This record gives sequence, structure tokens and C-alpha cells, in this order.
Amino acid sequence: MRVELDELTVRYGRRDAVRSVSLAAAPGWVLAVIGANGSGKTSLLRAIAGLVPHGGTLRWDGAATPPSGSVGYMQQDNAARAALSVFEVVLLGRLRSLACAG
Repeated sequence: MRVELDELTVRYGRRDAVRSVSLAAAPGWVLAVIGANGSGKTSLLRAIAGLVPHGGTLRWDGAATPPSGSVGYMQQDNAARAALSVFEVVLLGRLRSLACAG
């Protein structure tokens, strides 16, 4: 799936957490979001996942909304602190689409 961001901005009150980010990622690409603490990495990922309101344009294969079950988000520090294997964590990210398929 191709993901495109054009001038994506996330605001919390009067403060910009992410300002005017534009990028395009094609299927098969690997992207890394790097930056200092508080630079907006998590806010950017949460906006892409549809968890926070944002300005600008966000498109998946040209559509304004992603196909159902195609976007997952798991925060780094979860309260459960369960000992999960990498495979189990990946399955958690796919849980919605796996539940729909069954």
C-alpha cells in the first residue's frame, strides 16, 4: 500500500507537535522515523494510524481512509508488560484483520 503525507501537521492546543511533514512510501519500502525526544515521532505515527486529529493530507493508495484492518499501532510502553515473542507482537498488530478473516 502506498502512503502519502502532504503538509501533515499535528497540534496539541496551540503547540505544533508535527509541522508540515510531507513524504511518500511505496510498498516494499522500509522507513525509519528518527529524532530527539519530544520531536514529534509518536505524534506523527499516531496521526498516520488515525488516533489523533491532524491537518494536511494523508492518503493510502490515493484514498482518504485506509482499507479496513490495514493500519495497526502498538505503543512502545504498554501497561500490560506481558512477555511476548516478536511473532506474537506482530500478530497483535494484525489482530483486526485476522478477526475479520475468520
